[in-house]
Amino acid sequence: MKKIYVLFIVISFALVGCSQEQKSQSVTTNSSLHNYDFEMINEALKNHPEFPKLNANDSITKEFENGDNTFKVTYTSKTDANLHGPTVTTDPKNRVSEVWTEESSADYYITLIQELETDGDNVKSYWKYKYMPQTKELGLVESEDNSNVISTTTRSMPKEMPTDFDFSIKFGVQKKNEITTFEGTVTKDLIADGTVSTELTLTEEEMKDIYMKMKEINIAEQKVLTPEPINGAVCLQKPYEEEAWKIMINGETITHFISGEYCEPTNDAKQLIDLRKYVFNIIKNKDTFKSLPESKGWYE
Repeated sequence: MKKIYVLFIVISFALVGCSQEQKSQSVTTNSSLHNYDFEMINEALKNHPEFPKLNANDSITKEFENGDNTFKVTYTSKTDANLHGPTVTTDPKNRVSEVWTEESSADYYITLIQELETDGDNVKSYWKYKYMPQTKELGLVESEDNSNVISTTTRSMPKEMPTDFDFSIKFGVQKKNEITTFEGTVTKDLIADGTVSTELTLTEEEMKDIYMKMKEINIAEQKVLTPEPINGAVCLQKPYEEEAWKIMINGETITHFISGEYCEPTNDAKQLIDLRKYVFNIIKNKDTFKSLPESKGWYE
């Protein structure tokens, strides 16, 4: 009877030991990672109004027509979270547990990608942001920005003149002459006598005609307005005129600046200068402009 009792005690201790050993080997995981995708994509898109409405980890391809060419641009968003874990802790009873760190100690990232498909190499831009959940702010950590190339390649002008079409041209020495349909005025440089302004009225047909002239040279696209050096040098001249354009088309503002300091303007600059002369010829035939005083003096 004693042998049986002793055997029972030994077996009982063995079972308790196995149970304790198994308990010490058990692993529990507590994942508290929060999904911030919705917050991140909304904050990131605020920095990139050129992007369409995207969900997190989403992709949209849009087609753009520019003259006879059609371009495709793909917009993509990607999210990522780098956890600072797992963290292994031992409790006072010598039991091991594995616990993920809280979401506040994780790193959250969102990347926006814009890619233009071309006949040659594709043109790609991306912006990688780190999201701070505590402040709900984004910090740019890495980027490659070719968005200007993409936007000007795909930018085209509507076939018909938009209702919000307006423009201004400042030109001449120190850009003292100005034609602006935004304000409905024209300003003339009188040189020695300062400047004088008067009301400007262009008819609907004149505005349409000017718009079509702009469309012929696609004034909305990026222009090459600085000449390349020849044998490492660029010819400069003084005094020189300047020309600043501002055009409103479908809510978008387009600007160009030409410096007459260069002896030989680029082909794009020549197109804009010719267009400005065309517009100015219309203005000079207006009675309101003819009534302005003559300019006196000259620039040295």
